[in-house]
Amino acid sequence: MLAVTVWLWGMNLANPLVVGQAESPQVEVASLKPGRISKLNVVLFQEVKVGDVLAVVEIADPLVASNTVAKILAQMNLIRVSAGLDSAGRINLADFRLKCVIRRAELVVAQARLQWAQAEYERVNDLVADKISSPSALDIARRDRDQGAVEIEQKTLAVEASDKALRDLDPTTADPESPIMKATLELAEQELRLAEAQLAPVILTAPLAGRISILGKLAGSVVLAGAPIVTISSPTPNRITSYLNQPLRIEAKIGMNVEVRSRGLVRRTGAAQILDIGPGVTLFNATSAFRVRGMSPAQERGLPFVMNAPTNMFLRPGELVDIRLLVN
Repeated sequence: MLAVTVWLWGMNLANPLVVGQAESPQVEVASLKPGRISKLNVVLFQEVKVGDVLAVVEIADPLVASNTVAKILAQMNLIRVSAGLDSAGRINLADFRLKCVIRRAELVVAQARLQWAQAEYERVNDLVADKISSPSALDIARRDRDQGAVEIEQKTLAVEASDKALRDLDPTTADPESPIMKATLELAEQELRLAEAQLAPVILTAPLAGRISILGKLAGSVVLAGAPIVTISSPTPNRITSYLNQPLRIEAKIGMNVEVRSRGLVRRTGAAQILDIGPGVTLFNATSAFRVRGMSPAQERGLPFVMNAPTNMFLRPGELVDIRLLVN
């Protein structure tokens, strides 16, 4: 009986030297710009691979897009009036370039409207499928989407026609641009390219293979820049973090061997090594099997250190393990 008691105490009841927690790589995916989530392609606990499209964030609504590009159009009209551009008589090269930029600006506004209409159609379609919205709302959303598609087609043809006319223009029959006019047109084109980049939707992809552990936002939600939308966690831990309580009874060193023991009905053990040690003593939440349930964890001071997770133990992220440092 004494031998059995000692064996059970050593296997299950002996207090470990320290307690560690298995951790896995984790990354938060957020948009660099504020906007609205038009598409969300993942659900909670879904497995994803690197490069999978997680969500699409629309940066601005059509009103913001129109106001952004309207400023550029106003500048172009000011150029036309102040320079006295007129297509009568000799062909003016600046007039042709100005028309091309104007057509492109109008196309940018139409594209922003179509993106918003498409997102609205998909949102209303999901609401109708869940019997939350009426079919008439879906018909209106479909109408707006189809009208936006037709407008895009017309604006695209206008841009292509303007570009072709500019390419086919004979430079010998056109008045050359003045240095001021040329610089002004180049500035307008750069501002238009900037507007196109700012109004383009943000496509969020998975930078890490794993599972969706936290789903912070839903489709249709408005997000701020930097606010986490989804969190991806790897199901396989790659390290174990632990703390040496004060007073330090053992001096931990990088490369020191440790014994890792899992908790549960089946106790598994594995060998690991200390990979890194913290620069100093810090506060941490003490983890103990004997902590009173319902009470907040007590904070203690200790020296943090990190070790590799043994592959033969099949640990889960967040799992508590008992750590014994092997002093030679």
